[in-house]
Amino acid sequence: MDLRWGVWSALGAVLALNHLLVRFELARRFRLLFWAVSLTDAALAVAVCFYGLPGFDQGMVRLLVALVLLMHLAQNLQHRLR
Repeated sequence: MDLRWGVWSALGAVLALNHLLVRFELARRFRLLFWAVSLTDAALAVAVCFYGLPGFDQGMVRLLVALVLLMHLAQNLQHRLR
């Protein structure tokens, strides 16, 4: 297992957790889980913007992945406040 595989699997796991958080309404029941996932989204978005993704040198891919993470963060916050 190399760094590229680890980064992509962690990114996939965070995106899957975001989906589960909204789908099963875990955001309303478990406040600590909600804030942990939200802070992870924000930290990963910033890290992807600054450091990029292994295997991709284009800035557009970094921007797109960071925007997807920020969109999930906004969606989670909207779902939590609803």
